[in-house]
Amino acid sequence: MSFPFDEEVIDILQNTEQVTEQVTEQVTEQVTEQVEKLVSVMQEQEYTRSEI
Repeated sequence: MSFPFDEEVIDILQNTEQVTEQVTEQVTEQVTEQVEKLVSVMQEQEYTRSEI
C-alpha cells in the first residue's frame, strides 16, 4: 500500500538527517573552541587541579 506523500516524507526525513548532522558538527566545533579557550585561560592563570 503506497501513499502519495511517501516520497515527500522520505525527502523530509533525509533533509532532517542532513541538518542534524550539520548542526551537530557546528555545535561540536563551537564547544571545542570554547573548551580550548577555557583551558588556555586556566593555564594562563596557572590553576592547579586541586584549585579547580
